[in-house]
Amino acid sequence: MNVVASHPPRMTRPMLHIGPGLRLPPEAVTETFAIVAKRGVGKTYTAAVMVEEMVKAALPVVVVDPIGVWWGLRSSADGKGPGLAVTILGGEHGDLPLEEGAGAVVADFLVDRPAPLVVDVSGFRKGPARRFMTDFLEQLYARNRSPLHVVLDEADEWVPQRPLKGSERLLGACEDLVRRGRARGLGCTLITQRPAVRHKDVLTQAEVLVALRIIGPQDRNAHRRVDQGARHPGGAGPAARLAGQASRGQLVVVVARVARRVRPGEGSPAGDV
Repeated sequence: MNVVASHPPRMTRPMLHIGPGLRLPPEAVTETFAIVAKRGVGKTYTAAVMVEEMVKAALPVVVVDPIGVWWGLRSSADGKGPGLAVTILGGEHGDLPLEEGAGAVVADFLVDRPAPLVVDVSGFRKGPARRFMTDFLEQLYARNRSPLHVVLDEADEWVPQRPLKGSERLLGACEDLVRRGRARGLGCTLITQRPAVRHKDVLTQAEVLVALRIIGPQDRNAHRRVDQGARHPGGAGPAARLAGQASRGQLVVVVARVARRVRPGEGSPAGDV
């Protein structure tokens, strides 16, 4: 008699509902996205919807917030109820303060206890913020082996087109995250207003480019260079483009669903981003 070993059924996670007709598979947690748009168009809002969906699907995600607006995830859309159960480190709304030399410690905490996390570095000056991010990203890349999505808001702060002297390690850590992170379980979303001022060795590695609106000629030219060979979604829906063809460098235009939480920046001095 042949004995067939039985295996427990694989756990399935829900699709990520990003917008009308646009759903991503949970495997998107290890994909690399770039969201580019001018100020006020909704790039951070779109990323917030992605974060909401990942948290709802129990997919670990961390947001690096250099402007102090992502605390809104913890409030409902009407501001009267609770939002997501997100831990916030640093900033004016942090559960715990953040220290310049704690980058590796925070990375260890995230790897050992994966949970939704906002790392608010808005209280740091540029030099301390870069030192924190260097240690954080290097340690995260060195230790992580499970699915984890890293959102880098205002990504040009960390991967500028012309890195300042002394920022080489940070640029290298970002390159490792974007280019090689999937082998370590890491995906990322890069958010920027100005593709022209973001380092192209990093920007061109994004598997999915979400273009909302860009105006400046330099940014449009940078966008075209990144978009070599990409096509707007047609025929198959944009969800199929994202789910099945992301690795081929697709350009997608996304209309995000209505956020269920206060969008980052709403009700704060930073305003709409």
